Amino acid sequence: MGEYFDHARYGICHTREVIRRGAPILRKSPAQELTADDKDVPIFIVGNGPSLDMSIPYIKENMSQAIVISCGTALMPLSKAGITPDFHAEIEQNRSTFDWCSRIGDTNYLKNISLLSCNGIHPDTCHLFKNVLIAFKDGESSTVSALNLLGEQNFEVLKHAFPTVSNLVCNLVSRIEFNNIYLIGVDLGFADVNHHHSKDSGYYDDSGQQLYDYAEKNNTSLIVAGNFRPTVNTKHEFKVSRQVIEQVTNEKNRSQVMYNCSDGAKIKGTIPLRLENILLTNTVSSKKVTIQKIQNSVFQPVVGKIDFPQMFDNQYSIDVLRDEFKELQNTVDSTKATAADIQKLLSTQKNILFNSYRSGKSLLFYLLYGTVNYANAFLSKMLASSDGSTRSLETLEKSLLLWKEGLENIAEDYFTRMNDYDSSSSFMNIRINKILQNLEVTHQVECIDNYPSETFRQAYLQLFKLPPCKSKNEGQPRELVIFGRVENNLQQLQHPNLKRIFIGSIGGKILCCITYPPLRTLLLAYIGIIGTNHY
Repeated sequence: MGEYFDHARYGICHTREVIRRGAPILRKSPAQELTADDKDVPIFIVGNGPSLDMSIPYIKENMSQAIVISCGTALMPLSKAGITPDFHAEIEQNRSTFDWCSRIGDTNYLKNISLLSCNGIHPDTCHLFKNVLIAFKDGESSTVSALNLLGEQNFEVLKHAFPTVSNLVCNLVSRIEFNNIYLIGVDLGFADVNHHHSKDSGYYDDSGQQLYDYAEKNNTSLIVAGNFRPTVNTKHEFKVSRQVIEQVTNEKNRSQVMYNCSDGAKIKGTIPLRLENILLTNTVSSKKVTIQKIQNSVFQPVVGKIDFPQMFDNQYSIDVLRDEFKELQNTVDSTKATAADIQKLLSTQKNILFNSYRSGKSLLFYLLYGTVNYANAFLSKMLASSDGSTRSLETLEKSLLLWKEGLENIAEDYFTRMNDYDSSSSFMNIRINKILQNLEVTHQVECIDNYPSETFRQAYLQLFKLPPCKSKNEGQPRELVIFGRVENNLQQLQHPNLKRIFIGSIGGKILCCITYPPLRTLLLAYIGIIGTNHY
């Protein structure tokens, strides 16, 4: 558990919410739920490598027999080809996955697909799909804090589900012990640095031009052995991804075979196989039976058996967390910029965290373990480089001050917005435009619950750029009522397009009544929830 504070806090918050919604979780020893025939059903793991472009016809022709799992940004090329995967997988816990999936522009398409992910997946992304199946990912604070309550003996923990979504799926299907696994478009490398992903994916515009210079943003100069050619270029993340898949192939059962059908990097432990040489012998009905078992038996929900949110809140007291956090802050605040004081601080900070972990009554350890370790390493380095001169002592004092301010910022942010989800985005404007292109004004959201105030604040900035309504009779105004968390003082904003709009705390919620259809439509597109009555 070495993740930084933001990753830990959002991972814990997302995990709590997704389990609350009833998402089934990968059970312990999941392979026991399948028969030998079930395990022989072929699995197509579809990545967004450049070779996906030439693989689309084969996937389309044989998808009735194989379980198709799209990985991350591979979903858009599949949708454009008229292919609906049986499962779609995402691994990132930030909200950018919501943007990428929404850019497909077809909410009905997504509602026909089951989402596979790790426990920290963003709740907004989950809502896009038909249903959600999650697996616990090793080394995450969100995993350890949840399993302390649910029991490690009840659920599988994936140890090789990083750094890419392809790693998650390879690890997952291997643990379920499927015997015939085909990597398609999982290139993890490229022969042409300008063709680094499928040309039909969100990395390119409609004319096939890159949305940004991928080679400039990523070091693509690494050379590795190719699967169907001598060498390919790659980047560091893909190199690590390949090495982690090789750990999976090294640990899999002897009956399991992983075929690399991608024109990318060579992966040890896999068998290079051209698509035209694949031989599928199972029936269409066997695939359907296996998918049903995955949905109903391999993954199991905990909702209905226990009240997880209540159990979570009872175990991890916010009052205890405040007290422990204050103890940590007081320790740092009372530390002077001397070698003896800082050396004592390094030890005391660790003790505060481990004491919290042993008591098990708060989230302090899970939230700050990685961050405190980083701060200790930083302060230790500053201490080691100090020679007693005035300049080095000033540097040491500045370092200590940065850590004090960092803790203050963490405390202020967390204790005022502890239930907020991550609000980062990727190509947000493209996502908004795509939704607007496919949205009818008649869509109406009556209530949206638990949205962070930042989402609304950014939405308002966009809303006020719209021109005023030309006519009082334009459109058929209908009220829209939205609820979301806010922290600001109550204030009313005036705008010619608004009947009334309040930003601020009204019983901890925000009330927004909009009667100008184009403006309301833009807000819905910005939030990204379309055609639902309650979320």
